[in-house]
Amino acid sequence: MYISTREKIIDYLLNDQKEKLAELLKNDTFAKHVFEEEKNLFQIEMYLDDELSQPEREKIELLVRKNKKMGEEFSLRRGINLFIQELNLLDALKSAWKRYHEQYLQVREEPNRRLFPIVFKNTLKWVAAASIILLLGVSLLLGHNSKNVSSQELFAEYYKPLEKDEEFKLVVNSTALNQAKQNYIDENYPEALTTFRNLPDTLSIITEKNFFMALTMIELDMYQDAINAFQVVIRQEDSECIPQSYWYLSLCYLKTNQEDYAKETLQFIVDNQGYNYIIAGKILKKL
Repeated sequence: MYISTREKIIDYLLNDQKEKLAELLKNDTFAKHVFEEEKNLFQIEMYLDDELSQPEREKIELLVRKNKKMGEEFSLRRGINLFIQELNLLDALKSAWKRYHEQYLQVREEPNRRLFPIVFKNTLKWVAAASIILLLGVSLLLGHNSKNVSSQELFAEYYKPLEKDEEFKLVVNSTALNQAKQNYIDENYPEALTTFRNLPDTLSIITEKNFFMALTMIELDMYQDAINAFQVVIRQEDSECIPQSYWYLSLCYLKTNQEDYAKETLQFIVDNQGYNYIIAGKILKKL
């Protein structure tokens, strides 16, 4: 019977066969890839269950915004978790009503019974409370669970670096600017930032310089500095980078918990049908 690589890895893990697993990962590149993927999925579950430390949470946030597949898994699993929470509330409510009904039938058989004796009070209070919680839970789910989604989570879900096919052709033939941009593309962010900062703020390159410098700062977790750089781009008014700058600016506001500014920027994107305006609308519904 054929056993897939994934099944083989899971079998080794469940049966504590560390030596066999180590040998498999050492000799099989695909198996190593599958193992890393399974490990990431497990850590995503721990993130959603709030079982990770802050540094570990930040590592997962970086993963889901850089890895498209893991980002999709994150969104899917979070939705499943919310659905399970709703089902748990329904089960709890059904159990409470069943318990109440059984007690009611028991009391009816007793002589000199009171139709609603004291014994029901706690049960009825609990059922009422569970009903309220259920209604609140359902309303939150219908509203995309907006109150349970933090700005940080929204950033992790929707941020991804600028796609290579979306990068702009530079208006000016500047060797230093091109080199800095190439460093960003190659993910050599510290060197890219140093080069960008050493470039002059001349009118011919100020837009491209600040746009890519801001993108680089995001990758280095310098979100407030990125906000300042994107604002410089937006003030130029005639730059083709402006639509993208508004989008990444809104995400930086989310990451730094500046929700009012994030909402204002996202609404501007929606109203003007700017870059990623449909996604911007989805985020607004969750805020």
